[in-house]
Amino acid sequence: MASPPYAPPVAAKGDSIASWRWATSAAALTLCVVVAGLLSIARGQDTNWDLLNYHFYDPWAFVHGRGLVYDLAAAQLQTYHSPLLDLPFYWMVAADWPPQVIAFVLAIPTGIAAYFLIRLTWLVFADLDSRARLAATAAASIIGLTAAVGTGVIGTTMDEWPGAMFLIIALWLVARDLAHSRDVPLRTPVLFIAGLLCGVASGLKLTVATFSVTFCLTLLWRVHWRQPRWREAAWFAAGTAVGFVVAYGPWGSQLWSHFRNPVFPYGNQWFHSPWWEPNSPFPRVYGPHSVVEWLLFPFTLLAPPPFYVTEPQYVDARMPLIYALSLMALACAFVGPIARRVGGQGVATAPVIAPAVAPLWRFIGLFFASSFILWTAQHSVYRYLVPLEILTGILIVGLLRYLLRPGVVAAGVAVATIGLLVTTEPAEWGRTAFAAKWFDVPIPRVEANALILLASDAPMSYLLPYFPADARYLGVNNSITRPSSRTGLEDRIVDVIAKHSGPIYALTFPRGAGSDALRAHGLSRVAGTCVTLPSRLTIDTPDLCRLERTSAPTR
Repeated sequence: MASPPYAPPVAAKGDSIASWRWATSAAALTLCVVVAGLLSIARGQDTNWDLLNYHFYDPWAFVHGRGLVYDLAAAQLQTYHSPLLDLPFYWMVAADWPPQVIAFVLAIPTGIAAYFLIRLTWLVFADLDSRARLAATAAASIIGLTAAVGTGVIGTTMDEWPGAMFLIIALWLVARDLAHSRDVPLRTPVLFIAGLLCGVASGLKLTVATFSVTFCLTLLWRVHWRQPRWREAAWFAAGTAVGFVVAYGPWGSQLWSHFRNPVFPYGNQWFHSPWWEPNSPFPRVYGPHSVVEWLLFPFTLLAPPPFYVTEPQYVDARMPLIYALSLMALACAFVGPIARRVGGQGVATAPVIAPAVAPLWRFIGLFFASSFILWTAQHSVYRYLVPLEILTGILIVGLLRYLLRPGVVAAGVAVATIGLLVTTEPAEWGRTAFAAKWFDVPIPRVEANALILLASDAPMSYLLPYFPADARYLGVNNSITRPSSRTGLEDRIVDVIAKHSGPIYALTFPRGAGSDALRAHGLSRVAGTCVTLPSRLTIDTPDLCRLERTSAPTR
């Protein structure tokens, strides 16, 4: 019998749909990354204080094995931050990548975070019809991604977006499981992977640990405070521990080996490292400090003065609006049952959240509220709040849906979105026009075997990688060192200066600063030797001066 003609296999309909979904997801992710990168380029080159102080020096010192044992406090207190997150930036600059390309790459975490925010938003509005769901997702995403601080730090080395990226992916993973299982226990792999992401984020930047803690607590009490989900919290915590050890363990072990404090100099009130004072270097000075200030705090975030929650000024009504809408929603939830009891079934009350998405809203709402409270108590530094800032759109749109009649919800959301876009003024930590190179540092001639003392607390360590390779750097008057201190770190600085047989220089900014600190070490500037180091990245320019020994140290 003749064989039938060959016919190629026809792909199953499910396979075609899956392939289409993968393609559209990849296209959407690519689009988010490209838009974020172009926005970063449009905003200009990053020149923030932390970049000039340690985001370039720390990874350079790490790569060359000098940040802990050779140089001392050259980037001030931040010398001892983990350099892992800044290594890609250092490698790109060291390889002379075009600054615009570097700015684009620095914005990749923003694009990835935007993509997963959109996917998370799509999940929480699943109870709407397709048109309303699309509109709600668009409005919530736009509100969350155009906030004052998130916009201000895009494409910078301030490292707020990588942590936000990991956290939003973790939130999406849990929300996706909640959307499918509702009140059924969450799957163990999902919990562990979400914890792993949060642990890595916390290890890369310790301030992110605030949100890992509240994430775990939210899982514990996501259903009811009387019904804790211990298994879910435990698996998440296990993943967090593994991620943290992977991301921070190698650096923490080095700090322990040198200073007997794995987070040196932080937490020294517990570790009592002899290298520094037995107290916290940064007690909380920002934010509220009285009961009244706490109650009004979200409203004060509209346009706070400089150095209340962050250094630069900004205007952003997202947090005040969420606080006001939340108070109104609580009032409705409280008054509604009373009104039904008094007025009967005919009394209008606030709408009820659809059962299909109620677990998601409980989870996001509890995570947001607990994170905000813990962040306020721990830091009150607004730029650490980017992981919550990008969730503001979800909450604003959701609260408006809860409070407004169905016929006016669309108008209310449109007014809120446009109003926030028009009134927001991003925070700015420093930008400048791009040039041929990220850093263009004209270093004057320095003698061999030079010891260079950074004698002021200005950000100058970005200059150090461009000095001769045999130079050594000591911070002698900054946020962690001063001649009057009686610490192991200060003792080591005194010993190095006393035993150094080669030339000694002072690097100061502004000009002439740090004379008292130099005098305490028995040093003074040699007249006529100071050379200005011009920089397009700063308004003032540092001076490099030759020093001479003029007296015995007075420390």
